[in-house]
Amino acid sequence: MRQMSTSASTNQLVKAPIQLYGVEGRYAHALYSAAVKSGALEVTESELLVIQQALKDDAALASYCKDPSIKKSDKKAALESTMAQMDMSAITGNFVSALAENSRLPRADGIIEAFNKIMSAHRGEVSCSITTAKPLDDSTQSALLASLQKFVGEDKTLIVSSATDASLLGGMVVNIDEYFIDMSIKTKIKKISQNLSYSA
Repeated sequence: MRQMSTSASTNQLVKAPIQLYGVEGRYAHALYSAAVKSGALEVTESELLVIQQALKDDAALASYCKDPSIKKSDKKAALESTMAQMDMSAITGNFVSALAENSRLPRADGIIEAFNKIMSAHRGEVSCSITTAKPLDDSTQSALLASLQKFVGEDKTLIVSSATDASLLGGMVVNIDEYFIDMSIKTKIKKISQNLSYSA
C-alpha cells in the first residue's frame, strides 16, 4: 500500500524554504521533502499543475473527488489507475493515493497551491503587488522596482503585478511578501481626519 506520511517528525523532513501551516501546509511539506529526496522537484511541480488544471476543467472529476458517498478505497483505486494511465511519477502517484486514503481529496487544490508557494520560495521568488491611483511613468516605475529589489535582496526574484485604483487619490499601496506598505493619499487623509476628530 503506497502512502505518503504527513506525521513524520520535523527532523525527518527536508526543511522547506518557508513554513506553511494547517492540513495544506503539512501535506505540501511532506510532498516537498519526498520530491527533494527523490530529486524530482520540477517533475512533481509540473505534474501537480496538470492535476490542478484537470480539477478546474473537469467538473465530473472534481465532483467525484469531493463526493463523500464514494468509498475512499474505490477513489484510491480509481485514481491510482488514472495516474498510471497519465504516466505520472511515483511521487505524484503516492501523493494522490495518500489524499484519497486520508479523505483529503477535497483539499487537493489548496495543498497544491501550498506546494506552489514552497516551490516559488525555493526558486527565490518574492510576490509583489503594486497598486497606484494611476499608472506610473517608466522612470518612476524603474526607480520603485530598483528600491524594492534592494529591499528583498539581490538574490531574490521579484514577481510583480500592477493595478490601478483611482480611490487611492495618489501615492501607492505595496504588498511584498508578508509586508503591507500603504503610502496612499487616501490613507493619509483618513489618518489626518481621525487625528482632528480626536483633538476636537
